[in-house]
Amino acid sequence: MILPTIRLVSVLAAAHMWYDSECCGGRDCRPMEPGQIRKLKDGVVVPDFGMLEYRDPRIKSSQDNKDHICVSQTGQLSCVYLRSGDM
Repeated sequence: MILPTIRLVSVLAAAHMWYDSECCGGRDCRPMEPGQIRKLKDGVVVPDFGMLEYRDPRIKSSQDNKDHICVSQTGQLSCVYLRSGDM
């Protein structure tokens, strides 16, 4: 039972190794449910963090066709990864 659990954790950790190290390095990022990040003409609205303009350097392109956010341990928004086609 331990081996399958270790394997699952390893697969999940590797699945998001593409997060930029300046955002979180895979520690403080998580996928968002579809529709939680609202895409508007001039930017995106991130729950609990307000609106970010598309030119904001914290907005990056997701590599798995899902939206993600990275929030530091101090509660600061580090990055937002948007699905392709949403930027």
